[in-house]
Amino acid sequence: MVLEDVSLPKKSVKSSLPSGESTPEVKRYMAAPVDRLAAVMADLVIIIPIASLFSAPFRRKLQLAELLQDTTGVIEAFGFLLGALILTYVAYQTIFLSRWGTTPGKRILGLYVGSIGSGDAPTPKQAALRAWFWCVGVMLACLPWLGVLSNFKRRPWHDRIADTEVFVIDSKIGVPTPDLREQSIAGGLQSMVLCLVFAMFVAVFGQMGRQTDKDILRFGAAPSAHPFLCEEVSESYEGWLTRDGKKPSRLEVALTLYAAESVSGDCLQTEADYSLWNQGDKAKAYLAKAIVTDDEEAAEAYAAKVCESKGGEALCQLSKLALSPEEHEPIVDDLVKTAAASEPFYSVFFIRSLMNLGRYREALSFLDKGSPHKRMAHFFAEGRAQALWNLSLKDQARLALKSSLEGLEPSERISLARWSCDVESARACTAEAVSSCELLSGAVKSSPAELEDQKLALTWVRSEECLAGTKVDYKQMKSVAPGEDLQTLLTALELKQKGKGDESRSKLQALAGKLEPDSPLWFEINFRLADGADAATVASVLDTWSQSDIQGEPQWTRLGTALFARADHLGKNKEAISIGAQLSEFGQADEDIQKRVAAAGEMPGRMPASILQNPTGASYPFDRRMR
Repeated sequence: MVLEDVSLPKKSVKSSLPSGESTPEVKRYMAAPVDRLAAVMADLVIIIPIASLFSAPFRRKLQLAELLQDTTGVIEAFGFLLGALILTYVAYQTIFLSRWGTTPGKRILGLYVGSIGSGDAPTPKQAALRAWFWCVGVMLACLPWLGVLSNFKRRPWHDRIADTEVFVIDSKIGVPTPDLREQSIAGGLQSMVLCLVFAMFVAVFGQMGRQTDKDILRFGAAPSAHPFLCEEVSESYEGWLTRDGKKPSRLEVALTLYAAESVSGDCLQTEADYSLWNQGDKAKAYLAKAIVTDDEEAAEAYAAKVCESKGGEALCQLSKLALSPEEHEPIVDDLVKTAAASEPFYSVFFIRSLMNLGRYREALSFLDKGSPHKRMAHFFAEGRAQALWNLSLKDQARLALKSSLEGLEPSERISLARWSCDVESARACTAEAVSSCELLSGAVKSSPAELEDQKLALTWVRSEECLAGTKVDYKQMKSVAPGEDLQTLLTALELKQKGKGDESRSKLQALAGKLEPDSPLWFEINFRLADGADAATVASVLDTWSQSDIQGEPQWTRLGTALFARADHLGKNKEAISIGAQLSEFGQADEDIQKRVAAAGEMPGRMPASILQNPTGASYPFDRRMR
């Protein structure tokens, strides 16, 4: 069908025609519905990445609002997200249609958009109006689009409102006015879409009802009969010791156990959700969510909710301390007074924070109160031993360690024995180191599966070397050692024992090359390779060592001491003094290294509190953050 009035004023589709197609008069034909749909798909391929980029901040806000169960925030964020998507589409259509009378997708299919009658490219107002009502049509389940099958000029709602039409200039792809068959199809599709929308609403509301029933079953039942709550918390809650006749809530027990590393983050998350569902202590529930999530922004948002909660002033300060203890050290003194007369979970959080801040004597005041439950005995035993060690009260630390081992579970006993052997043998295999490593060796023989832990496995290797000296049986150790990397390490050590030093070194270097820098095995291998390393190797390893996240820990100390000795042997005095200064800064330099550094005038000007209290001991290995 040919439309009348085909004159082409200056601002018309004529300017957008390809070379060779421009003529004084151009006949326009109605575009086929299939071509229009294909053009929309082609344009969406271009629009979606652009819209995704511009809507990213709002999608992030929506996710955070959902995490915080903030209904108002969800509605607001969704509104901004929808607005960003619509504005992106409207801007895309307005720019292309008002300038060229077509979009990239339409141009591929040979389609143009023009003002009704004249064929001129739409004005910016027309193009924006058309795009806006196209989006409205999407929100109405695309029902207005069916006008391409029922309207006699194939103009759906958005074209009629904007006084525009979609046409082609090639008679071969143009189509006539819709016939009765197409109009019937349009009516059938309209009925089908309405039925689908109705069925979708029924399904959604039905699912919401089932989910509500499930949540009532999950979170509405009494804790004692609850099939979904954390089993470890349920067991601990029954036998939890009370103070002043007051028993803590399930969530307080879960927070205490999590801070003591006795339950998983999923366990604490479940208990926090249960508390929120049952209108429990929201401040503590948000605190739990803040410390258990790995998302930094979400953690800050949860912490803000803690601070907004009624009566959550102390918890607000605790949340800040738990997330970043070093940044909030000034508030510790005030909170310690609160912790002394409050719930047990405060005490456990403060033990961790005080240890991380190097305030070992204060930490001992909480540790001496004893564990409120046997599940936390390991935490209190290890904390007490390590606090005493860090205060250079090593004999008392050894006594505390040995007196607590018998009452622990096998896995907990191995963990304590590993720490003891690790710090005792950090610099030399002394008589005390032999005694500690015997405990570890015996514990591993009882539970060899624990060697799956790489840190424990490496300490076990050193403990066997300390106990057997030059007669260590690497072949027998390989028979129980798990993992290809650990097997390779033991093979290299066996080669060195047999006098094949070059072959052993080559195998260790190949293994170190495929490891992630800063991993426990990477430290161990480079410690073994330090003796005999050239200047370039020392400099390369030194870069990673000096920026490590485990500064102050035994494996860091061992490698640093070995690098100092090697740099000194190679005559690299500047590098040796730099290593010695870092070891001294973290209280890990022996007397000789301290003298060398002091003589060079490189001793740190301001020692951290942990170094002042612990000039030679090993640091506490808890994470800096509670999460």
